[in-house]
Amino acid sequence: MKCGPPASPSLVLVCGMHRKPGAQNPSCGPLGSEDLRRFLKQELKDRGLWRSQIRVATVDCLGVCSGEGVSLQFPGDERVWIVDAKGEKEQVLERVLSLLQPE
Repeated sequence: MKCGPPASPSLVLVCGMHRKPGAQNPSCGPLGSEDLRRFLKQELKDRGLWRSQIRVATVDCLGVCSGEGVSLQFPGDERVWIVDAKGEKEQVLERVLSLLQPE
């Protein structure tokens, strides 16, 4: 096993689960998870924050897909949030940026 370079200090996790049509449980992927991740990544890059302070990663499943939005988890928060990937993307970005502000 080898140790790689240091990771970004903060990481936002976005559920990217794509279950087969007709699956018993819903999934977040078809509800815009990849578009949300791309939006956040680009906004953070534009502000010079990507990698140096925070990253956004797609994960297979956060275990709470509701079918009502995309599940995501913010750094330092044990809760999983369900968001409208299109309608709330600006609020998600504001939340991410607020986490980077010194208290």
